[in-house]
Amino acid sequence: METRVKKTLRALKERIAKHQTFIQQEGGESFEADFVWNEPASEAEILSLIETTGWMIPKDYQEFLLLHNGASLFKAEMSAMKLHSIKELLTYFEEYEEFYKYAYPKS
Repeated sequence: METRVKKTLRALKERIAKHQTFIQQEGGESFEADFVWNEPASEAEILSLIETTGWMIPKDYQEFLLLHNGASLFKAEMSAMKLHSIKELLTYFEEYEEFYKYAYPKS
């Protein structure tokens, strides 16, 4: 049975393959969006992330990481929706006290 994550990614990739990446925003602006998919993470890398940080990583995100260890979705000149890689998550965790503690809760 295809999971929700796999089904969603498959449908999005089908749209991209058909060159349906043209996005129109609510203000009428439009742009061609790019998508960048990282290589998969391993189960060991995900377990190491959980053990190192103590974070509860949602099962859907773990499944995504096994398919693509991060991605940039709907990427345009100055913006993108970013799904972080394990390396990026660990960098955030390591730099939290110095840079992020006033902006985000540690959890």
